[in-house]
Amino acid sequence: DLIAAMPAILKKAPDTVLLIVGALATKSPLKLAKSLGVDDSIIFTGPTPHADIVNYLALADLEAHWLNQEEPERTSLGIASLEAMLAGKVVLAAANPDTYGSGLLKNGENIMIVRPGEPEQLAQTIVDLLLDENRRREIGQRARESISEQFSWDSICNQTLQIYRKTLAQ
Repeated sequence: DLIAAMPAILKKAPDTVLLIVGALATKSPLKLAKSLGVDDSIIFTGPTPHADIVNYLALADLEAHWLNQEEPERTSLGIASLEAMLAGKVVLAAANPDTYGSGLLKNGENIMIVRPGEPEQLAQTIVDLLLDENRRREIGQRARESISEQFSWDSICNQTLQIYRKTLAQ
């Protein structure tokens, strides 16, 4: 979907570069990029050490994963999305917003929930975000705060202690 969205993105934001970090399981992304004529606007890094991810996130305006899940309602965010949110990046995800409990992930506030198989809508969402730096900054800041509050080691330890105390009290 990200590659399929690129022609529409490039029409409105011609300097956009899609950076695909990590190993490819097949050559189909390369073939699709070439067939759409957007291969000059896409960089495939290939296998990448985890230690380098922070540098790629520093370059990014947005972060997304392959958005090809068949049932987003049954899909949770991966650790990479949480890392990007902690880095203050807007994350686009085809995932269940209730993955970590009701109300933590709020579409348009601390994450952007997108539907798979809709590259035109994805392109519009990306263009809107690319052209609105203040909105990206606000969503990224709320993402960082949400992840820090819920998934920092201090938070996890406190939540675990609360469960232990509750269990012992029973």
